[in-house]
Amino acid sequence: MRIIALIIAFVAATVAWTPTASAAASVAVQENQTTYEIHCGTGNGSDAVTPEMFDQFYSEVVAPRFPQGTAIHTVGGRWRDPKTSSLVTEKAFVIGVEGNAGSEAASEALVGEIANEYVQRFGKANASCFVRIYKGITTKLYYADK
Repeated sequence: MRIIALIIAFVAATVAWTPTASAAASVAVQENQTTYEIHCGTGNGSDAVTPEMFDQFYSEVVAPRFPQGTAIHTVGGRWRDPKTSSLVTEKAFVIGVEGNAGSEAASEALVGEIANEYVQRFGKANASCFVRIYKGITTKLYYADK
């Protein structure tokens, strides 16, 4: 019975709360965007790409092509090696890029340059790259309007 009373009190408090105008976030909407995710595997062994190596690559290759900024995530994954059938664990860096409005072909070419340069630079470590392309995306940015 006590648990039910606590749940009712929590729901009543939650429903009664309404944000004030100053607490509400402003929203900017961009529609029909193209977003790219460049997944950069680190490879394995002594030649694997380190965070420092990736930072240098980012500064030299990615930042000049997308000076408006990107998102970077460090992730981990597993895949089965087709030659040995063994399970391989590998870290990766994912670079998220919003395409340049009105210039999808140019953005895609820049993303391709980044992926090619990554493989050329770090291929010795068996590092690879793949790109996911999301078209027709709607992005909502919530921010404090000060």
